[in-house]
Amino acid sequence: MRGIVVKTDVSTTPEYKTVNKTLGAFAKKANESNLTGGVDDFDRAWEELIQDINDGTIGKIGSSNVDVSINSQGNIRFNSPVATYEKTYELYRKGATDLKYETYQKIVLNYLKNPNGKYKLKNYEAPKTVDSNTPYVLVIDEINRANLPAVLGELIYALEYRGEQVESLYSTLDEGNTLILPENLYIIGTMNTSDRSVGHIDYAIRRRFAFVDMLPKVLAIDNFESVIFEKVAALFIKNFKEYQEDNTVVLQRSEYLSEEFRPEDVWLGHSYFIKTGSDFLTRKKYEIIPILKEYINDGILKETAEAEINSLLK
Repeated sequence: MRGIVVKTDVSTTPEYKTVNKTLGAFAKKANESNLTGGVDDFDRAWEELIQDINDGTIGKIGSSNVDVSINSQGNIRFNSPVATYEKTYELYRKGATDLKYETYQKIVLNYLKNPNGKYKLKNYEAPKTVDSNTPYVLVIDEINRANLPAVLGELIYALEYRGEQVESLYSTLDEGNTLILPENLYIIGTMNTSDRSVGHIDYAIRRRFAFVDMLPKVLAIDNFESVIFEKVAALFIKNFKEYQEDNTVVLQRSEYLSEEFRPEDVWLGHSYFIKTGSDFLTRKKYEIIPILKEYINDGILKETAEAEINSLLK
């Protein structure tokens, strides 16, 4: 959910920062939807000050007699000392930082807060927590293709404690070393059960997700090749006609399917049979038939299925 990135350019020393990755950033948005009120005008005031320094409108700040400039990382430089955005913002929110000396951060902050000055930064007030009930849905396609414990990291534990603070290995400026997965955040992972990698999802992941089968079906669209779909389905399912009428029936293994496999796990999905161009024969010849024959080589389909597969070209 979080990680360390390097920010630099050719003229500066590399700067290492902890940032929220996709999951962490999305969780933060979901959490923010449950907050109301509060005062945080820092970004507006900081950006205006940076612009004025860059334009040459401001050369010195507050009690400092040193000319100021903006370095390549967007921070305010007082000759050698630098007031960074991160530490100045931390001082604004928390009233203190972990710096031994906060001299230049205080100079900038007091300058921004000056009621007689241009920026008139208001004192920070924390927002209040409310239940917005606004759903945030994160969809992870083919979730099984990644090393999930490594990718999800602290998320594995945070899923167990919805709405509670969970400690992170990394600390960010505004969230510290904690993270929260709110109740209004939903995570949907899709996977193809015919992929061998599905079997490698460990139980720590499995017990934190609900598994729902989404089986192939005839699509009621003009460009769906339903005849070929039904012929291929018959290689896996004996009672396909019954399933079409009632999708709650238990699927029966066809005579062509090996006893080691369930039809639900290896049946070709309906996306194969959506015609995207005028030449569906090419898809049959170079996509559908080859994978079905590979199923024979892998022992998923029996050799008796080969004649039925070849008949698809007729």
